[in-house]
Amino acid sequence: MADNEHQFASPPCFMHEIDSAYFGTVHVQTQQEIDVVRWRNAERERIIGLCKSLPRQHQQEASRSICLSINLVVGEIQKGPVGFFWPIDGQINLISLMKEMSLESLEVALPKKRRNQAEVCFYRWNIGDSLFVGEEGVPVYCEGDQVFPQIVLVPIAAFDNDRFFIEGKEKVYNKYLRNIDQKPYVIGVGYNFQNIKTIYPQYDDIQLDLVVTESGPVVWE
Repeated sequence: MADNEHQFASPPCFMHEIDSAYFGTVHVQTQQEIDVVRWRNAERERIIGLCKSLPRQHQQEASRSICLSINLVVGEIQKGPVGFFWPIDGQINLISLMKEMSLESLEVALPKKRRNQAEVCFYRWNIGDSLFVGEEGVPVYCEGDQVFPQIVLVPIAAFDNDRFFIEGKEKVYNKYLRNIDQKPYVIGVGYNFQNIKTIYPQYDDIQLDLVVTESGPVVWE
């Protein structure tokens, strides 16, 4: 179990009435799903607020530490390309690692959300390639070839001890990972305090293969 374990701020409506069999990946009744989604949205906003309020120095130190850890993990896995993300809402900044890998001739890719759809696709990116501001004011790149990363770095709002996660506001990664033919190695990226007891996983949630925080790869007993 991770050392840093947090309870959610307040229980979702009717959560205490959900059958114990629910706490897996089985489908549940519509009202229960609605209650879980409502709770997740509130929890997402709460944690994003905490991330954005962190001192700049703490954010920078955490980013440096996480970049070092991910670089080691990627080197051990030896797969490519690696799907990065552009940090928003207090997410961990991995841009320096993305540039470093590109300079080392490793394949890196950036995501772009499909217009008017809750889907994302990845495009190969190289040092010097231009970015433009896409929907929601997020810099994106889609001039290179579309690729299917073998390692995907996912910005997470929260993660639990079973490696399920709550996405950031973009909410595109679970759907992307469900719909591709060959699942990549998925690394969740966040802070220690984003570890909560459970996200109340639903039937369509995807588990992370690994979580990396400022303390390094998270290890559960």
